[in-house]
Amino acid sequence: MLKLKHLQFIYYIGFILCFFTTFVIYFIKNTNFNIPVGAVIWIGLPVLLLYEKTTSLLLFYKNLFKYPIAKTYIIMILYVSVSIIVHACLGQYTAPSTFYATKFLRAFCISVGLYFFVPLGVYLKINIKNLTKLFYLCIFLIFIIAIIEYFVKNFNIVPIYKILDFLSNQRYSMYGYMHDGLGDTLRCRALFAEPSELGQFIFITMPFVINFKYIKEPIIKNNIIRFITKKSILFIMIIALIMTESPIYFILCLIELLILHLITYRKYLGVILFFSFIVLSVGAIILNSDTNISDTFLNRIIITKDCLGSFDNLVVYEPSLASRISSYATQLVIFKQHFVFGVGFWNVCGYLGNKLLAISPLPLTQELIMGYFRKSDVVGVNFSLIYTSMAEFGLVGIFFYIIYFYRNLKFLNIIKNKLKNQDYYFILSLLQSCIMVVILGFYNLTIGSMFIPIIFSLVLFTNIYYIRYK
Repeated sequence: MLKLKHLQFIYYIGFILCFFTTFVIYFIKNTNFNIPVGAVIWIGLPVLLLYEKTTSLLLFYKNLFKYPIAKTYIIMILYVSVSIIVHACLGQYTAPSTFYATKFLRAFCISVGLYFFVPLGVYLKINIKNLTKLFYLCIFLIFIIAIIEYFVKNFNIVPIYKILDFLSNQRYSMYGYMHDGLGDTLRCRALFAEPSELGQFIFITMPFVINFKYIKEPIIKNNIIRFITKKSILFIMIIALIMTESPIYFILCLIELLILHLITYRKYLGVILFFSFIVLSVGAIILNSDTNISDTFLNRIIITKDCLGSFDNLVVYEPSLASRISSYATQLVIFKQHFVFGVGFWNVCGYLGNKLLAISPLPLTQELIMGYFRKSDVVGVNFSLIYTSMAEFGLVGIFFYIIYFYRNLKFLNIIKNKLKNQDYYFILSLLQSCIMVVILGFYNLTIGSMFIPIIFSLVLFTNIYYIRYK
């Protein structure tokens, strides 16, 4: 029988791997059938504990039904499962069954397995302060990796570049295709499949970075390292954001940065001066640097601004943004046609088949026409938490989403006022981060994204932890 400290160590490794979906296991070579390495722990550890302590763990999971947050999530999973069966019986899953089976298995491993893995820390007597430290460590490491990646690519440090290239292919294999080495080679991805996902990560975790400086309790024991980390983490985050070379996320994150500082400081003049200093400093660095950032990043911002009056021009000169807008408009059309129950989980592409040209109310970009995620008769579109969920789950599914988000936000808002310092700022950051998930869901965040189960499983962890120990 494993000792508690051994089980806790396995749990910590599993939690770290929540951020490292880069590493995958191939069950069948040269196919789409692969899952993150972390999923082995997310599912394997509960199985191991069931083997050793069946009664107490079963009771722990049974008690999850007492928590409204977990109860709503389970109802959502049941609805998704029933939706898949019903739509399959209606013949709406027209793509090869193996493609959808592997996609669903992956989504299950990442979302459901991870969501119920993190609260397991309460059962293993994991202290929330230790989990907070580990969470901050993962955030900081991802920012550092992004910066290292950028310099490795720009200065062509071959040995490290080969490692990054291998990891890049590992990331892309999660989506069923390999990168072609074109277009985005100098943009930062850190541990994610695309630069935009690093932008998502920064957008969602920014509240933790902003509130980090107010935590008086020593998350990091060494005084020098703690001082350097507190003074540099915001700067490093901004540098990582610039290196994604994504104008949309740059603008979104700057607006978020301003709003969070206004909420936190409440000294409006000081915040505006600080914010202006950041914008001017970043602008000066970009304009005076002879790098891909100054050539690509600023040009993308200028082109996007110039194309705002003409979607046809946006399709030609900024196809990435145009593809998203066109995809979401198409998904709204699908929602109007199937507004009650939608077309089924992960079935927007399958439902469209080769009908995208006929259904889309807006001009299509070349990448949409070619089928960016094409598999057999599945045409490719961009996904969004809100618009894709509307198309796939209909009004019934959206109703469950609203209830679920509301219950999470309500709990965090109530509990944060009962806590002090480190716990208070962690819960406040978690509350603000959940709000960012909802906001970003209108633009790009997908239901299969790792950010959703990580953030909301932490909410469930705190829900159980504070009821049990506080």
